[in-house]
Amino acid sequence: MYCIIFYVCLLICFFLLLHLFVILRIIRVMSASAKVTASATVSTSTSVTSSTTTTVTATKRTYSIFLPNAGKSKVEAKKRKTNEPLKILSWNVAGLRACIKKKCVENLQKCDADIIFLQETKCEAFPDEVAALPYPFKYLVPSKVKKGHAGVAMLAREKPLKITYGFGEQKFDDQGRWIHAEYENFHVIGTYVINSDLRNPDANRNKSAGFTDQEREDFTNLLNAGFVDVYRKKNPDEKDCYTYWTYFSNARSRNVGWRIDYFIVSERFYENVLDMKRRPEIHGSDHCPVEMTIKI
Repeated sequence: MYCIIFYVCLLICFFLLLHLFVILRIIRVMSASAKVTASATVSTSTSVTSSTTTTVTATKRTYSIFLPNAGKSKVEAKKRKTNEPLKILSWNVAGLRACIKKKCVENLQKCDADIIFLQETKCEAFPDEVAALPYPFKYLVPSKVKKGHAGVAMLAREKPLKITYGFGEQKFDDQGRWIHAEYENFHVIGTYVINSDLRNPDANRNKSAGFTDQEREDFTNLLNAGFVDVYRKKNPDEKDCYTYWTYFSNARSRNVGWRIDYFIVSERFYENVLDMKRRPEIHGSDHCPVEMTIKI
C-alpha cells in the first residue's frame, strides 16, 4: 500500500516539475519575442535573428543589416520639407570611439545633415553617444576580416527604400567598405577606398598608397565613365584644398595634406548639386568632413 502511495506521489511531483518547466519556457519565449518586437524590420521578407540584427537574403547574396538602436534616440528627428534641399555629409572619423572623445558627436549635430556617412568606424556596434543622435535610421558595416579595422556607417533622417552592403566581391565586402542606400529619386553610396590629391605628388608617386599610377588611372577611368568629382568641378583652380593631414610635423596647421575625401556624382545628376564644401574647421579626426547639398 505504502509502495503504491510512494509511486503516486513521485508521479505527481514529476508532472508538477514538467508543468513548471513548460511555464518557464513560455515566459522565456515571450520575453525574447518582446525584445525582437522592439526592433524595426526592414521588409516583409526579412527574418529577425536578434533584437538588433536582421539578415536579408537575396538571390545568391546575404546582407547583414544593423537596425536602429530602438528607444535610445530621445530627440525627435528633424523633418525635411518636400522641396527643401537635402544635405549629405561624409566624414572619415578614423575610429568612432576615439573621435567621440574629441567632440565628434557635438560636431555632427552642428553640421545638421540629413544623411551622414562615416568611414573607418572601427567598431562592431554604435557607441551609445552615436546611437542617441536624432537619426532614426542607422546602419553599420563592420569589417569581418579584421576587428577594429575599416568599417562604414550611415545615419539618416528618412528611411531608405533599400539598403545593400557590398557589391558582390566577398574579399572586399567582408572588409566593411561599402553601403548603398536607395531612395525614391536617387541612390547614394558611402564607400571607403583610397585615391587622392596631395601636396607633393612627384615625391609620393608610386610610393604612397592612394597615389600609385594604377590608382590614379582607375580614378580617371571612373570619371571618364560619366562621373564628376564635385569639389574639383566647382573649384577647378583651387589649390591646397585638402581633407586629410597626418598627425606628424603639424601637417594640419601647415596645410600639408591630401584630398582623400570626395563626392562623386553622375554627369546627369550634377545639375542637382547646389553646393559642395570642405569643413576643415571641424576637428576630431585626421580627416575633415566634406558636405554636399542637393535638390531632389
